[in-house]
Amino acid sequence: MELQFHDVAKRYGAKEALRGIDLTLTPGVYGLLGPNGAGKSTLMNILTGNLRPTRGHVTLDGEDTVSMGEAFRRRLGYCPQQQALYPGFTGEQFLYYMASLQGMSRDAKRRMDWALERLDLTEAAGRPIHGWSGGMKQRLLLAQSLLHDPDILVLDEPTAGLDPRQRVAVRNLIGEIAGEKIVLLCTHVVQDVEFIARELILMNQGLAIRRGSPHALEQELEGQVWELTVAEEQLPDVAQYGTVCGVSRQQEGILVRLLSAAKPPLPCAPARPDLEDVYLFHFGEGATL
Repeated sequence: MELQFHDVAKRYGAKEALRGIDLTLTPGVYGLLGPNGAGKSTLMNILTGNLRPTRGHVTLDGEDTVSMGEAFRRRLGYCPQQQALYPGFTGEQFLYYMASLQGMSRDAKRRMDWALERLDLTEAAGRPIHGWSGGMKQRLLLAQSLLHDPDILVLDEPTAGLDPRQRVAVRNLIGEIAGEKIVLLCTHVVQDVEFIARELILMNQGLAIRRGSPHALEQELEGQVWELTVAEEQLPDVAQYGTVCGVSRQQEGILVRLLSAAKPPLPCAPARPDLEDVYLFHFGEGATL
């Protein structure tokens, strides 16, 4: 299975939301990272058919997804970030409704029960959605995207509003079911993709500026991340030597994590890069395309 974006661009008046995306995706989990306005949501909306590109097209195994129509949509699962649910429905009623839209019949109850159980919603399923918390509604959106066991799964901030335990459970579920699926996971939380993503796709200003495995992207920053301990009154001066990635108060002073290509002229030690460092390197104040 091969999903391809061919020179996909989208313009809103004078603004270019996408400036020509060329990507080839095969089964695995792909983390889509970038700041607000990078074009991530526009790319996902084009893939799901909610938007038409100004230029370019998307193909699945060489066939245009727009021309495929319903045949493509039946292979696609989409979990939006916006919680556009029917508040008067119970959780079960909502999932039955979504299953009917997918043309499911015989297998719908089994798949619904599986999704509710895996997302810890079984007890709440008979209650109206208007009384659910934001995190429960987010998990229900994920449940509906999994009902028909799609080949391609598009997840927009699937862990938004979840507590740490639920976030880990959802990450584990995504990693478990990925298998032969193509999973495109858009998030601002780098920990959500650190352990389950085959590759990260970094987007900025409508372009895919970099892609690689989490480990490979972290390795690129070897020798550029430093840890140093300074007195509190010295803290404002540290930023002149690079990007401050983290600050924590210790008994002996303020521990600072600093991103800098050159070793700072202060007592410091090299630190192991992580994905937050990668994000700040590519999207921080000093980053360039």
